[in-house]
Amino acid sequence: QIKLKLFKIALNVIPNLVMLLRNYSEQKLNSLLTLSSRISKELEPL
Repeated sequence: QIKLKLFKIALNVIPNLVMLLRNYSEQKLNSLLTLSSRISKELEPL
């Protein structure tokens, strides 16, 4: 009974964790991309 409950909780939690991780990594990638483009723009005059 307890195992079944834990299993159901895990089934609910794991997809949320995956989504959180995906969103987090996407945000990190986006910020890295914007940062690198900003740096390259600032370096262009040189």
